[in-house]
Amino acid sequence: MDKMTKTERLKAALAGQEVDRVPISIWQHFSTVDQDPLSLAETQVKTARKFDYDFIKLMQSPVRTVCTGTAASMGSILFLAGEKREMLLHTKIMIHDPSCSASIAGVKPLEVQKKVDALMEKKSKEIMTV
Repeated sequence: MDKMTKTERLKAALAGQEVDRVPISIWQHFSTVDQDPLSLAETQVKTARKFDYDFIKLMQSPVRTVCTGTAASMGSILFLAGEKREMLLHTKIMIHDPSCSASIAGVKPLEVQKKVDALMEKKSKEIMTV
């Protein structure tokens, strides 16, 4: 088999066709630059070129998060990060109230949890009346 281009290789692999070799990519977290979109993009491309990756994994925005049970600890943060959030009627979201004096934008986590609980109670009443 002749050597394929990166695009040919990836398209063939996704179509279940024969490829000259398995497409290669590695996802890396670049915590030193991930707060600046331009720096993150430049670093991703530079790394992909350095190691000759076949493709770069990207996550499309907006991200939709769905909770079907319990979102606790970091799971609650990830759930709340979604631009569009959906949950079932029985879903529970748990946010820790640390013993330290930490706060989230001036609001303590226990206060955030109370607001989340109130919103969930209101939403469940709306769903039950439909």
